[in-house]
Amino acid sequence: MSSSSVKELNVGLLLKQGVKYTFILEIVSIILMIGSIVAWILNMSGVIGSLSLELQIFLLLLGAGVTFIIFMFFIGIFIRFHDRIQSYVVGAGEIKLDVDRKETRIILSLYGASITFFFIALVYGYFLTWKYYLASIIGGSLSLTVFFMALGLLLISFVLQLVIMSIAKYANHVVRLILETTPESEN
Repeated sequence: MSSSSVKELNVGLLLKQGVKYTFILEIVSIILMIGSIVAWILNMSGVIGSLSLELQIFLLLLGAGVTFIIFMFFIGIFIRFHDRIQSYVVGAGEIKLDVDRKETRIILSLYGASITFFFIALVYGYFLTWKYYLASIIGGSLSLTVFFMALGLLLISFVLQLVIMSIAKYANHVVRLILETTPESEN
């Protein structure tokens, strides 16, 4: 088999991307939570309803500006911790695997299935929490609905991020063992 026909997959990059995307989801959910709580407080106080349309539009634009400043703040935090998170997830080395090998496909399928089942369990668990506890608390409030949806997104993303990071630590060890015990050296 020539080296140009080997299909390689960079597992480290794949796992780093998973952690990065869950962190971005956490940032978005925090911003949604802040905005929905502010909207709920303003709605409950009755302040917005008593203002003219021009002032309501001004406050909406001002709120959008503050939201973008908060978003930029969280992006700064993300950039500051990005390298630390990635070095924790994968370590110093990049692991590239030959996807044509049976062992590689089996291991990657098992890791993918475990992350997928964790995600399904988390979403279903939050759905049950929503159905039996949160729906009666929220009632018909749109801002509280957005808040608790964003809270669910935050919790699911955070736990999934922990799962991906722990699987990545274990995957590095297992993949290195597989690479050391493969019959490629026999050929």
